[in-house]
Amino acid sequence: MIPSQNGQNYARQPLFKQGYAKLIRTICSVLVGMVVVSWGWALPAIATPLMPLSTLSSPLAIQGDERVALVSDSVTSNKAIALHFAEDGWGTNPHWREVWDDVMPADVVYHFNSWSEPIVGLATNKAFNADLFQGFPALHQTIEDVIAEGDTVIYRTTLKGKNTGEFLGMPPTGRSVSINSFTMLRIADSKIAEWWYECNLLEVMQQLGLQGISRQRDD
Repeated sequence: MIPSQNGQNYARQPLFKQGYAKLIRTICSVLVGMVVVSWGWALPAIATPLMPLSTLSSPLAIQGDERVALVSDSVTSNKAIALHFAEDGWGTNPHWREVWDDVMPADVVYHFNSWSEPIVGLATNKAFNADLFQGFPALHQTIEDVIAEGDTVIYRTTLKGKNTGEFLGMPPTGRSVSINSFTMLRIADSKIAEWWYECNLLEVMQQLGLQGISRQRDD
């Protein structure tokens, strides 16, 4: 026994010291482990300026950035195709047929002014477009707005011109028209696969003074 000043003994003091020392070692081990784990997470971030993107430990984030870049590039490309078609493929351009060959597949589908049946095929659409511009050989187009998202491009235009030839089977009037129109293009594999066009055709007929003739032919 080893007496103390207050009469208590410390026969178990060595055992207490051993337990306390073990506790201290355990706490130190945990702290060291936490420091190692923290540095393990921090090192990639610290090394980022010195490492190529391909070696980072966050491939999902990289894939996400690449995906956004690819989508952005695709939308930009689709918009360029649409504007090439709208401007260089306009019916008053002497080389519009060649432009259509470049931007449309052979089985392109055209929805014209909500007609019940689409116009299918590149050759058929070329013939239809030639007929339309026969009536307005100097029709001027101004592109007012362009919106592109995903595989779709939409643009709004103002059209102005004089009717000097046959138009949709009706004789020339010599009158001028001014209307707004909307075009929507679906682009696949860098080609205009499907095409929607809307304008107020009734307004065109009224400005040309052909509304009555149109109704008689419909009857």
